[in-house]
Amino acid sequence: FNAHQSGGRVISLENDKVYFSTGDFRSRHRTQKIDSIFGKVIEIDKISKNYKIISIGHRNPQGLIIDGETILSTEHGPFGGDELNIVLQGRNYGWPSSAYGFTYGLENIYELDHNEKYEEPIYFFTPSIGISELTIYKGSEFPRWNDFIFITSLKDMTIYTLKLDSEGTSIIHVGEIYIGERIRDITIAKDGRLVLAGDLGSLIVVSRTDKDLSLIHISEPTRLL
Repeated sequence: FNAHQSGGRVISLENDKVYFSTGDFRSRHRTQKIDSIFGKVIEIDKISKNYKIISIGHRNPQGLIIDGETILSTEHGPFGGDELNIVLQGRNYGWPSSAYGFTYGLENIYELDHNEKYEEPIYFFTPSIGISELTIYKGSEFPRWNDFIFITSLKDMTIYTLKLDSEGTSIIHVGEIYIGERIRDITIAKDGRLVLAGDLGSLIVVSRTDKDLSLIHISEPTRLL
């Protein structure tokens, strides 16, 4: 057992469903096997305790959100190619055959364009940003960003703001908010401010300035004991 590159998220819904994502645990061949839960997005029924596989072929999915009927996931690529995916029932997301990155020895062994067998990411970051959690912004603190996808990063220490097109299938804009600390998690406070969990135990609150809605103020990190 090796827990490296094996992030995952759990979302519990009010309809007695739990959604759970898993990485490949360095057993990449298992991501394509339907009798393994490695490299999958899974739906669990809390009443019956049964589960079903939603999607396969994931490497290291560290972010997961459900917005209405839409499931979005973020996933670490191998060396480059961090992905944002729309997760669809029964679809295969290509790992370990297809990826927009390289091996850590910089070998170009992965298929770039996913063929019809595999689902393309809706967006990918190369070089890698160290992708982590995501959310869809809804709030009054940053009204210009309502319905934008916010993606946090570890290596880049930045929040990325992504705008979907009217059909919700393509990214038409990507912006950046530099935080200066590795970001593990993000949530939205009731007043619309962003609350971030730093990787070193800090809690960071992000709010706008009075002068311009597009500017932000980051509070001093609060160390949690």
